[in-house]
Amino acid sequence: MKKILNSTILGLLVLGIGCTKDTTTTETKTPKVHAEFICNYDGETKSPLFVSFTNKSTNAKTYIWDFGDGNVSKTTSNSKISNIYYKPDIYFIELKAIGEPGDTSTCFKLVSIK
Repeated sequence: MKKILNSTILGLLVLGIGCTKDTTTTETKTPKVHAEFICNYDGETKSPLFVSFTNKSTNAKTYIWDFGDGNVSKTTSNSKISNIYYKPDIYFIELKAIGEPGDTSTCFKLVSIK
């Protein structure tokens, strides 16, 4: 039975977390965009390492993922997405959530895979 683990664990270590509001619209009734995600993996620490990301963003229409290893994905779905890391390293994972014109938010995490 595989158990999904979150955040800090032997093979996947979240080193830093940050979310920023890039730009905002003025005087709007549309809810503001907020980017957020969680890293998950199955507990295996051997390469290649399959990591899934749960998108917890709100009020966005488009999401741009940069997995830090050269893979980039653009989606309109606020669901899980995954990436396979083929070597141990420190990766800068970034999620940019885009809402109405001028309303974006970016969340990033530094992840060390051993």
